[in-house]
Amino acid sequence: LEGCRKGARRLMVPQDKAQILSSLGVDVLCTANLSEVQEFSPEEFIDRILLRLFRAERVACGFNFHFGKNAAGSVQDLTALCAARGIEAAVVPAVRQGCEPVSSTRIRALIEAGDIPAASALLGRPYGFTLPVSDGDKRGRTLGAPTINQHFPADFLLPRFGVYASFAEVEGKRYPAVTNIGVRPTVRSPYPLAETYLLGFSGDLYGRPVRVSLLRFLRGEQKFSSLNELKAAIARDAESASHIFRQMNS
Repeated sequence: LEGCRKGARRLMVPQDKAQILSSLGVDVLCTANLSEVQEFSPEEFIDRILLRLFRAERVACGFNFHFGKNAAGSVQDLTALCAARGIEAAVVPAVRQGCEPVSSTRIRALIEAGDIPAASALLGRPYGFTLPVSDGDKRGRTLGAPTINQHFPADFLLPRFGVYASFAEVEGKRYPAVTNIGVRPTVRSPYPLAETYLLGFSGDLYGRPVRVSLLRFLRGEQKFSSLNELKAAIARDAESASHIFRQMNS
């Protein structure tokens, strides 16, 4: 049973979370509709969800888990209430890197700062997203760098705006790439999106989900005085991204 903490922006889109959990051996993933359960007291949550709905015999949670209305239930409450109902409760201790525990709050701060290598190290995998490719203005073709556009869900955590070395996965193959995240000030996009130039790829990806993983922040968004200046910048970014991708795979 999983849900997103109220007010917190998602680190992963649902498709990515389901795929990762499946690879870890999770057979069934149930996503909570918070509007239906957020008013439950800790006792109601255990009785109505864990006992009646799932008939749970054993549950697990993180060391700082809270549940029930206004997050009133603590790990100690969960352990005690479960024990009284014959349910075994396992508490997973903090995983630490350096002197601090690995936490979603820490990872979110790194992503918003554009420190992708550090965020990926805490995640244990390259940070990225799988989103459908949407139709764009096809301006990249005129610059010699055809791109795919991907729109972020409203509740998704946006990385620091700027240009990243990245790679994209299409039909099991990885392509070095350059990803711009933001509003593209030179061409004035009205909303944030990810625009990715796949190096060495040719094909139509419209409507298909594509996994894009960020590797390193290259530069902030810039407004260029001409499309020729933009084209030269894209070429420099592509060279940097290719070098970083080769290093990753060496």
